Amino acid sequence: MQIDKDSGIVKITNQRLIFAGGIHTSEWQFSKLLSASRNQEGNDFLLSVSNRKKTSGVKFSLQDGVIFSRILALALHSFEEGIPATLTAIEGELKEIEKRKPKLIL
Repeated sequence: MQIDKDSGIVKITNQRLIFAGGIHTSEWQFSKLLSASRNQEGNDFLLSVSNRKKTSGVKFSLQDGVIFSRILALALHSFEEGIPATLTAIEGELKEIEKRKPKLIL
């Protein structure tokens, strides 16, 4: 069962996720990440790393959870594929979105 123990800020890079709270801090290095999951609402994230016995995570408001999910996906993609490949993927997705936009026909 997930228990809220602290509140603070989350920092994310293409190498790790860091939580800095008033009581404690946590770090999840992507190189040691075994699993990452979220609840059905999309605002509670559980992370398992190889150097820790217990699963831990971070929780956001519903709105911030959606945004964090996208940022975490980009960070993990950057870790696995590199930043240039991630930028290329983003540019490709933006082009696809532009193609699907409705066209005004007069």
